[in-house]
Amino acid sequence: MEDPDSDVRSTVAYALGNIGDAPAIPGLLKLVEDSDSDVRWIAADALGNIGDAPAIPGLLKLVEDPDSDVRGMAAYALGKIGDDRAIPGLLQLLEDSHSYVRSTAADALGKIGDDRAIPGLLQLLEDSHSEVRRRAADALGNIRNGRAIPGLLKLVEDSDSDVRSTAADALGNIGGARAIPGLLKLVEDSDSGVRGMAAYALGKIGDARAIPGLLKLVEDSYSRVRWSATDALGEIAKQHTEKVAPHLPHLLTLIPSKSGEKVHSLILAIQAACKYYNYPIHQLSLAPHPAKPSQPTELLAKIDQTTQQIHKRTKQMADQPTQDFSHATFQALVNFGPNHGTQAHHLHIAAQQSSPEAALNAVVQIIQALEKKYTNVQDEQQALNIIDAEFKEIKEQKPIEWQNLISVKRLYNGGKKAAVKVGEHFAESNPWGKGLVAFIEGVSEDVK
Repeated sequence: MEDPDSDVRSTVAYALGNIGDAPAIPGLLKLVEDSDSDVRWIAADALGNIGDAPAIPGLLKLVEDPDSDVRGMAAYALGKIGDDRAIPGLLQLLEDSHSYVRSTAADALGKIGDDRAIPGLLQLLEDSHSEVRRRAADALGNIRNGRAIPGLLKLVEDSDSDVRSTAADALGNIGGARAIPGLLKLVEDSDSGVRGMAAYALGKIGDARAIPGLLKLVEDSYSRVRWSATDALGEIAKQHTEKVAPHLPHLLTLIPSKSGEKVHSLILAIQAACKYYNYPIHQLSLAPHPAKPSQPTELLAKIDQTTQQIHKRTKQMADQPTQDFSHATFQALVNFGPNHGTQAHHLHIAAQQSSPEAALNAVVQIIQALEKKYTNVQDEQQALNIIDAEFKEIKEQKPIEWQNLISVKRLYNGGKKAAVKVGEHFAESNPWGKGLVAFIEGVSEDVK
């Protein structure tokens, strides 16, 4: 400690800090008055590593040190210790002439988390250095006092994206309705990191007013933004079941998109969080959407050809029906009318004939309806995901309708040779045929 070589003293101070034992504090306190600034800097760092309250008086002396790096390290060490006795000295450093010292002091005050720091931190939100503004915003978010919201709302228009992102995070930590308008502005931010943080913050607050903005972000071009938005909507669903559930039909339409994986997880989360089956999709109003373009003529021709082929195949099976459909009504929940601005509805498909033809015609009608709604589906798996989601409610809540589907499966199994031919023809036509056949093949006939 008293070696004439400053390098030796620095090395000793560094070693003591790494050991981290409180008995080293008295010796280190002597070094905070060393003539060499490097030794004082290392001594301050060592005292912060040890982290005991007896180090505070010596570190507070360094708040007045002529070297800015030493003052900054003193602030950092005081923040690590986290004792509120350091607050007066740290508040003094908020007015330091060096931006590094101001930002480090702000960070330390945020770690201590005392409301006495709020006025000084609010002043730093207008600092000319972006890193100082960012650290001050972060500190206010850690303190979590609503008094900081007006100042933080100003930062949502800051020129620095890191500042805007930190402001969003701080607003999310503090919470409250007053933060919502500013965060909704950031949903439209040009920086993907800011949009993602805005979504995260809105999810933490859990206010239903965020839903429209978050739905936009679910379709964002950046995957991390989409993840944050879907997670946020899942959090909001826990508190506002009646506000989120009406958007399930729209979310279903996104399954075939690049958002599909996260949207599928979100749908499952909403179902679990807001007791989805108490809010059947077919009873909910859909928000207006632009009309979908008409099906291409070529695809309609394929569908017509499919229907004709099915008629031909099923007529061959009519003499030996495997199931009596004379009193059956096949119902499938299809949340997609020709007018997206109207209420979603059931598709009722009657099978009044005593042959399997009517049931298979019903299958074709379902394919036509699905294709008309979900024009972006590209493959069998996407189609299967949507079909599976549509029939979840039927299985849980409508046993009669589910039994109708089982009857179709039995028909499919009973006329295996003809059914395979029909399945092959569907597979050649479009992904919905593949998906529907895969769905029927995977359905269990056990109905409880």
